[in-house]
Amino acid sequence: MKKTIINGLIIVFLAVLWFGISRAEETGSQMAEETGPQKAEQTNTQMAEVTDFHRDASASSHKLQVPELDILQETYLMGNKEQKGRQCRNEVASSLEEECSACHNSEVMEFTEKGKKAKMMMSAAVAIDVKCDYCHTGKEQFTERKEIAVKMFELSEMMGVECHYCHAGKDTLTIEGKTAKTAMILQEWARTGSKKCLECHEEKKQFELNFHGWEVLNTQKGLLGL
Repeated sequence: MKKTIINGLIIVFLAVLWFGISRAEETGSQMAEETGPQKAEQTNTQMAEVTDFHRDASASSHKLQVPELDILQETYLMGNKEQKGRQCRNEVASSLEEECSACHNSEVMEFTEKGKKAKMMMSAAVAIDVKCDYCHTGKEQFTERKEIAVKMFELSEMMGVECHYCHAGKDTLTIEGKTAKTAMILQEWARTGSKKCLECHEEKKQFELNFHGWEVLNTQKGLLGL
């Protein structure tokens, strides 16, 4: 069963790969006709970068070097109750410039809405292997990563997944994450936003394809002879 699932993921990934390269080549040709040699050269450069990314990702998927998810710590706060409390004060509360009571009671048994949100963000921090100060610099103050973080939270909520579905550490992606990254680059997700994903995926169903998505996938599989 595990082998069947992995083979299925590879097929989906290769289909998306072929679709992406074809889209990139088509875009390069169209831009050459519409905007002249200089713009065409710029577009072809971008196309080459995307194509190189696809080839690298495809090679990785064939090797099946799936990140070992169990090497990541399971929770953000580690150790006994005293150690967790110290870490929370030194890393979490200090980054947010908040008192402990802003998130939970003295026994850490009841959480406020802000505390529940903090727990969700701790889970995300574990998935990408960073600390709170990766995004936070004080109360209602953020690093330059805020914008992408907000969009990623929106995407995970829309697709019904948690961050570790695609992330397995800092700068490390799961097979699903590599597939998602390919699609996001091709669909210019950074510019178009997460709602673009709903053209091919069912909402809150872990990137499950809708009718149009299956049409696109089956078309590409047919062209690849799969």
